[in-house]
Amino acid sequence: MNNYILFSDFFLDDKVLIHFLKKNKFKLTIFPAEFCLVDKNKEKQFDLLEKFKQIITNKGPQNNIILSAGPIEMLAFFINNISLELKCNISNILLMGGSFDGGNITEYAEYNLYKNPKAFQDLIKTKLPISLFCLNSTRDLYVRKLDYEKTKDKTLKELLKKFENLNFKHKASLNDLILYSYIVNPLNFSSFEKNIDIILEGEKKGMLIDGPYKLRVKSIIDKEKFYKIFEDSY
Repeated sequence: MNNYILFSDFFLDDKVLIHFLKKNKFKLTIFPAEFCLVDKNKEKQFDLLEKFKQIITNKGPQNNIILSAGPIEMLAFFINNISLELKCNISNILLMGGSFDGGNITEYAEYNLYKNPKAFQDLIKTKLPISLFCLNSTRDLYVRKLDYEKTKDKTLKELLKKFENLNFKHKASLNDLILYSYIVNPLNFSSFEKNIDIILEGEKKGMLIDGPYKLRVKSIIDKEKFYKIFEDSY
């Protein structure tokens, strides 16, 4: 049994992601992605840390899979404040973020990693298994390509219509839904290992570069199959 732990900034595409995970009865716990979402309240942060520890304490055959769909701040804080034994209970971290060929918040950086590049660097230093889903794979997964007008799912329809109406220079890409797509159809993704690092400050803050930290980069093979997952749910 897989136990999914989602770190979310609760933006519209995250709400669609949460909707699908709950609709399909995935075992799911949700945490805020940033300290600011808990008002930088240290007591609250450590309360959430204790909750996280309890969740990843294995009680029987389960895989603890982390989904990171927002800035890395809270996730890195949790990982750096748990024991090695508990870290071993994390089977994978599926992380939407970063780019190797241009960003969406600056010319060089993707939003999630730009917000706190040091937190991302701290995370990749842990050598935990990380699968990275970059803008390279998501930048042309547009809301407008989903024929959601046909859906009887009112929640999905309303969220996607709101999302499509936002004026983004990256055309309302369905970035975070790539995590759900991977969960339900991992065979539609290619994978390769890459050694990376991240620029921490300056004009190119948040940019991914070659470096000493190994992770896996995932890319969609057939983008039409991505849309079909959501269209089939209608």
